[in-house]
Parts: sequence; C-alpha cells; structure tokens
Amino acid sequence: QQELNILRCASFACVPLTANEKTLGVIVVDNHISSDPVPDQRLSAVVTFCNQASLVLKRLVKSS
Repeated sequence: QQELNILRCASFACVPLTANEKTLGVIVVDNHISSDPVPDQRLSAVVTFCNQASLVLKRLVKSS
C-alpha cells in the first residue's frame, strides 16, 4: 500500500534489471492516467526490454 501511495496509482508492475544474479535496478510501469492494471501485452514488452537491458548490463560488467 505504501508504494501505491508514493506512486499515486491504483496498480503497477515491477520488473527487475539483473546482471550476474544481482539485482541492479527495477523498472516500474503503471497506467497513471487510466489507473487500469497494466495489460499483459504491455507487461510482456517491458519484461522483454528488461531482459535485453540485463544482457547489456552483464556484458558491461564483464568488460570492466
């Protein structure tokens, strides 16, 4: 409930950004204007984005 109050939305979804089994961040999505739950299709796109971003982060961690 605290997170909902901070974000001022009725619902939201969180998807982690990870590299080498460590969580480096979180992407949070919502429907701020409509307050409807995030549709599965949109959430799937966010998960795909986070998976791709995680691959980039893993490569950056390996190269440093």
